[in-house]
Amino acid sequence: MKKLLLLTGIAVFTFACSDVKKDEKNDSAENTSTEEVANEMNTFYGEAFEYEQPVLVSELTSRLSESDSTMVIAKGKVVEVCQAKGCWMTLELPNSETMRVTFKDYGFFVPKDLGGKEVVLKGKATISETDVETLQHLAADAGKSEEEIAKITEPEKGYAFLASGVTVVE
Repeated sequence: MKKLLLLTGIAVFTFACSDVKKDEKNDSAENTSTEEVANEMNTFYGEAFEYEQPVLVSELTSRLSESDSTMVIAKGKVVEVCQAKGCWMTLELPNSETMRVTFKDYGFFVPKDLGGKEVVLKGKATISETDVETLQHLAADAGKSEEEIAKITEPEKGYAFLASGVTVVE
């Protein structure tokens, strides 16, 4: 009789533990941010969106010469990604310029190995000025040396993009 009770207790404990693990997995899935959303064979970081013919990032410079900002879905080539977290990236523009991309409400990150890949992003493109402190912080995130960071002494005017969603073009 004792053996039967012991075996029943072990079976109940094992079953109860497996349910707890399932609940823990469900809780952790619910508590994670929605940084990756699969949608029609694409992986989205941030907000998922539909696009057919996005504007090339290289064309945004002319749009921004007419207006100080524009809401757009754009496509471009990634030059660099924050190596600390994936919390920003730069996209290639004509004339060796780049456009800094940050993510709405710091709500999602992108993989750190996106350099050289094409992405489509949805959000707001602007012309902005970045202060010295922020530029130095971004340089540190990019893995620049102390010497390179110390050379940053002037604010920089450039193109910026606040993305609400990003997807990698496969």
